[in-house]
Amino acid sequence: MMSTRLETNTSKRALPTLGDFLQLTKMRLALSVVFSALAGYFLAAPTYDAGVILYLFLGGYAMVGASNAFNQILEVKRDAQMKRTQNRPLPAGRMTIGQVIPL
Repeated sequence: MMSTRLETNTSKRALPTLGDFLQLTKMRLALSVVFSALAGYFLAAPTYDAGVILYLFLGGYAMVGASNAFNQILEVKRDAQMKRTQNRPLPAGRMTIGQVIPL
């Protein structure tokens, strides 16, 4: 009787670095959006709440970072062809789409 087995990728891939994560989420762009949101909060709020500021910072970065990461998933083939974008984490192979989606 012939047995079947599932093939798994046994190649050892290094874990993504913090730098890969920051490049994927486009940290400078995300922080500029968060800075704008925080400026609006400080201008409009009659009082300041540290919890709100923290949530605004984290939530804002998460939303902008997720949209940037999703865009890079959609553009991975084009990014691999362009010299300027070839070294991004997805086209360079430092991260997989499976690692990016949960972010």
